[in-house]
Amino acid sequence: MESNHDLLDKIHELEGIIRKQNEDLELLEAAFDLSEVGFTISNSDGVVLKINQSQIRITGHPPEMTLGRSMADIESENYNQSATMQIVKTKQPVTIEQILPSGKSYLVYGQPYFNSDGDLKYIICNLVDNTQHNYARQELEATKNSNLQLERTVHQLQGIVDMQKSLVYSSKKMQRLISVCDKVAPFNSTVLICGESGVGKELIADYIFQRSTRADKPFIKINCAAIPENLLESELFGYDAGAFTNARANGKKGIFEVADGGTILLDEIGELPLHLQAKILRVLQENEFYHIGGTKPIRTDVRIIASTNCDLENMTLQGTFRKDLYYRLSVIKIMIPSLNERREDIPQLIRHFLININEKYDLHKELTFEAVEHLKNLPYQGNVRNLQNVIEQIVLLSQKDVIDAHDVETALNMDYGYCEQDRHHSDDASDTSLKSLVARYEKELLEKYYAEYKSASKIAEILHTTQPTISRKLHAYGISVNP
Repeated sequence: MESNHDLLDKIHELEGIIRKQNEDLELLEAAFDLSEVGFTISNSDGVVLKINQSQIRITGHPPEMTLGRSMADIESENYNQSATMQIVKTKQPVTIEQILPSGKSYLVYGQPYFNSDGDLKYIICNLVDNTQHNYARQELEATKNSNLQLERTVHQLQGIVDMQKSLVYSSKKMQRLISVCDKVAPFNSTVLICGESGVGKELIADYIFQRSTRADKPFIKINCAAIPENLLESELFGYDAGAFTNARANGKKGIFEVADGGTILLDEIGELPLHLQAKILRVLQENEFYHIGGTKPIRTDVRIIASTNCDLENMTLQGTFRKDLYYRLSVIKIMIPSLNERREDIPQLIRHFLININEKYDLHKELTFEAVEHLKNLPYQGNVRNLQNVIEQIVLLSQKDVIDAHDVETALNMDYGYCEQDRHHSDDASDTSLKSLVARYEKELLEKYYAEYKSASKIAEILHTTQPTISRKLHAYGISVNP
């Protein structure tokens, strides 16, 4: 029989547990009510169980209009399609736009919540105010019917909106970079954009152009590395009739002529031959050039934006790039950080690419928080372009709509993953295939780290992957693991 002392201890223990649960509940309630996002939680029949203050603010509906009522009834009263009732019928996530009689609108992101038996238990809807976006869109539509000046403004604004959708970032480094772009865009100064392959140099060039005073004029992009040297000069500067064999009888205008009044992007300018660098320098200094075979100077008014993944300053020391041209190009020099230098942007970029890929292929794939965190820690030598390709690979190869960290690993290793057969091949020193060499290196690396750390989780942390992945690889390579 328990003593009074033991009973008191148990009572105190229970009181502590209850107090902790109450504190956790209070914290959750505070987070729920203070969120800027509206919440509506309904049961499996669509009856609203709980709403927060932001839901009331966004919809403009008093609590009694929604709380405790069936969304089917509310749907029939206001003639607005209900995300909740769609989920009741389909058991699938939905996104819809709701428009109120006042003209105010908001987006509803509905998600089903299932119990352990797989039955629908709750429906959780997030509400996000969409009014400001719609106001901007309506203003753009209205200005299309005004005079030419207003039409020009609409064109610029629409271009900026589209460009801002493509520029996905939240990091301070990118915020500072975009701030610089905003400052220099209205002027005609030459801009040099530098950065590794795949960081988005062309997107930044587009952004500067869209915000410039030349946004309604031509914007011509030319990749200096993609056009053979013997054709590049005629592409840039054109030629007169009879300049060379097989030339057009009437000659041809070059890009500097066609783009007069507009902007030219010279991509991969580090690949420009030295004799053409001299001609570009003349355009920058004198605003004129000559056709191939021509004797008459042609005036041009163009803004030049150049981009490169080369170290032009070092190339000037080696004599492969003109120093005077480098200084004329780099009046404004913008250095785009690599993706590995702004990892805080990765989750936002993942969401952006996931939405685009789902729309492109008519899919409804999602990534769990753990999957996003795993992807955030991977190296991306190809930068943003590399990340985009990785997300597309994962989405297309995964068999599930909700993709977790394990699915990510499976998809990424599908083409070059290891298996028991690979382990045997990796021990064959005569096998010099890429797959075998990679497997041998991977095995040696894991043996070295396990000998030092004796922990799969520690190795996973060092190699920026997951503990289950390391455990599977240790087993596959036959590396003895202490229990």
